[in-house]
Amino acid sequence: MKKAILTLLVVFMGIGVANAQAFAGKGSDELSVGIAAGFNTYDHIGLQANYNVGVHDFVSVGGQVNMWFSDFNVYVGPRANFHLLNCINPSTTSNFDVYLSATMGLRFGDKTQFTGGGYIGAKYQINDTWCIKAEVGSNPMLGVIIKL
Repeated sequence: MKKAILTLLVVFMGIGVANAQAFAGKGSDELSVGIAAGFNTYDHIGLQANYNVGVHDFVSVGGQVNMWFSDFNVYVGPRANFHLLNCINPSTTSNFDVYLSATMGLRFGDKTQFTGGGYIGAKYQINDTWCIKAEVGSNPMLGVIIKL
């Protein structure tokens, strides 16, 4: 029981500290580039780029392109992000954002296949233009975001 109470206290303190996000909501747009591990297999290293546009106070959509060096596969597909902290406490004054992301599309290489994935990500806004981000899930990624 004590562990459950302590866990809830830590969660509520975390929400209180991160009471707003770097995601500006509807109409915002950003370009992200970074280094990623292979799609659904972590033995490949490559590049990932995304472009996202805010379509709601806590939803953004866009596209994603991945390219892996070891076997030269390319992935292209749409992407959707659900910004959790904006949903919990709608505000745009903090430098921190946590989001869930899903993607599905085509992977080209030895053979063409339909594939998809999901992530949880976080980004921290350094200034009005630049953010750093990390995502874990089917395609782990570390990168930077340029707010356009």
